[in-house]
Amino acid sequence: MLRSLTASLTALPTPNSTLHLYTPLRFATKKSGGSTKNGRDSIGKRLGLKKSGGQRVNAGNIIVRQRGTNFKAGEGVMMGKDYTLFSKTDGWLKFTTFRPNKPSKSEMGGSTGNVRRPNMKKKKFCHIVPDREVLRMKDSEFEKFRAEGGLKGREIVM
Repeated sequence: MLRSLTASLTALPTPNSTLHLYTPLRFATKKSGGSTKNGRDSIGKRLGLKKSGGQRVNAGNIIVRQRGTNFKAGEGVMMGKDYTLFSKTDGWLKFTTFRPNKPSKSEMGGSTGNVRRPNMKKKKFCHIVPDREVLRMKDSEFEKFRAEGGLKGREIVM
C-alpha cells in the first residue's frame, strides 16, 4: 500500500518535469455495496367495508370498496366500474349469503366423473332495505332483522 501511494505521488507532474504517459491507477479490492432491491412499497388502497350491516345509509354512500366481486349488488345497490358497491336509495344496510343447492348426480349427467361441476361457492349480497319496509315489519320480523343486521333500535329517520 505504501509503495502504491508513493508511486502515485511520484507520478504527479511537477513544474520542472514532463507529464508521464503512464500514471498508475488503483482499483478497489472490494466490490461496492450497490443499491438494494428492496425499499419500494405502494400506498394502501383503502379497500374493505365502509358501512356495516344494520347501518343507515343515504343514496350515493359507498358501502364496499373491493377488487373483483367478493360482494355482489342486491336490491337498492349498484356496482361501479371498479367493483365499488354504493347505495341507490336511502335505507338500512343488510348483508345476506346464498349458497346454491348441490345438484344430484342424475342432474349432472350420471355417475361419470368427467362432468364439470357448477360453481358452488357461497355468494355474498348487499341490500338496502327502504325505511317504509322497516316500518311495516311486525315486531318478530324486526327483531330478526335487527339480530341479522345489528339495528340499534327502531328509530327511523324519514
